[in-house]
Amino acid sequence: MIFFARRLVYYIQRKYIMIRNSTVKIKPKSRVDLKSSFEGKNSIGEATVFGGKLGFASYIGPNCIIRGKVGRYSCIGSNVKVIDSTHPASTFTSIHPMFYSLLKQNGYTYVQKQKFEEMLHCSGEKYSVMIGNDVWIGSEVLIMGGIKIGDGAIVAAGAVVTSDVPDYQIVGGVPARVIRPRFDDDTISFLQEFKWWNKGEEWISSHADLYEDIGMFMKNVKAEEKDQ
Repeated sequence: MIFFARRLVYYIQRKYIMIRNSTVKIKPKSRVDLKSSFEGKNSIGEATVFGGKLGFASYIGPNCIIRGKVGRYSCIGSNVKVIDSTHPASTFTSIHPMFYSLLKQNGYTYVQKQKFEEMLHCSGEKYSVMIGNDVWIGSEVLIMGGIKIGDGAIVAAGAVVTSDVPDYQIVGGVPARVIRPRFDDDTISFLQEFKWWNKGEEWISSHADLYEDIGMFMKNVKAEEKDQ
């Protein structure tokens, strides 16, 4: 009975969010925090848990757990998980939360106050993770809480991300390390400054054919700016 009641609640929440955001699609069995915000043309995959902010046109695949801020035009594959809690690895005699937590993970605690910050957040932010714009995260990726993934980055499938990912870098492995940059330094500098994802959808749509070639894109954009 409780199981079906929860399923009904999640169903109502999904429908409410999609009514409130007509261009947002949320697949069955997903759980989305009602406080989440969507910029539009988003998709949440089946059985995914999401809470946070999802930028314009970004989507999240099935079976993910993402609590954080995702920029615009970013693509997150299936089975991507954010690990947003931790245990003490030094100083404390035991890693068990009964000795430092009031959350009562197993129903009990020995302490009267919270003694260890077990939830991981990005520095100065309320989000567990911050994923930039134009980011591609492959399937089966694990991301530690407190991590920032920069604009234009690519995270290879199966990677375990334990440190920040710089803009326009391709990373992979366990733990994830930089494999190579997506473009040369001058091109990356241009994209970091231009921030095409902040352009209106009309501009982006009218320039869509240029996106298949970064050289052609830069040449035309620079020519347009010169003519203005």
